[in-house]
Amino acid sequence: MSKKNIYTWRLPIGILAMLMVMVMASCGGESEEAVKSPAVLTVYVYPPQKPIATRADSIEREEAEYAVKSLQIWIFEHETGNKVAYLDADVSLLNNTNHSAAYDLIMPEWFIVEKPNVDVYVFANVTTANAGVGFGESHSRENLNQATINNNFGLTSQNGYPVIELPPDGIPMTGVLMNQPVSGEAPRLRIGSEAGMVNTQLVRTTSRVQFVFGRPAGGPALTITDISIDAGMIPDV
Repeated sequence: MSKKNIYTWRLPIGILAMLMVMVMASCGGESEEAVKSPAVLTVYVYPPQKPIATRADSIEREEAEYAVKSLQIWIFEHETGNKVAYLDADVSLLNNTNHSAAYDLIMPEWFIVEKPNVDVYVFANVTTANAGVGFGESHSRENLNQATINNNFGLTSQNGYPVIELPPDGIPMTGVLMNQPVSGEAPRLRIGSEAGMVNTQLVRTTSRVQFVFGRPAGGPALTITDISIDAGMIPDV
């Protein structure tokens, strides 16, 4: 009857401690990473709607009028006007779709707790080249409110007929949401109350309003006595 050989392995304390740390890290690393995931505020942006009338003379040009070539999003605390977040966004999510695109902005820790009402500013294709002024992360809510567009965005006329000449950077568009509540829990918050999600609609901006009237040849003369625009349709800033 043979004796069984018994071997005893002794590991140095330093190596044993290192192995224990590695095992603990491999077991708990994933959950720890999930806890550290930054909270984001999701802003839903809709592409610009197409009006009944357009200056484009072809489908290709009409599509070009509504192309989003750059997109910037600012989040401000409504009460103080302090900037909370900024994003130079990916425009590919908006083009060639009729649905809203979701953009996530990383929020500071204090915002996650307090969740104050916010003002949201979305600028598309707004550059110095096509709008006479450019904006970036450092600009305040007051800067955005006081922005004025100084030209007609390349929409010119030739022999009395409108001709579309699109700027290379696209036609400026904006979308603004004021005094909006924030709902949800970290790590994902969103604009709007718990009852419903709020979308930001991009709208083409303009620096002038032009009315064109006509009458049949030989018809009675046309007399305009008054033109008025409903309050709130065109902002004063």
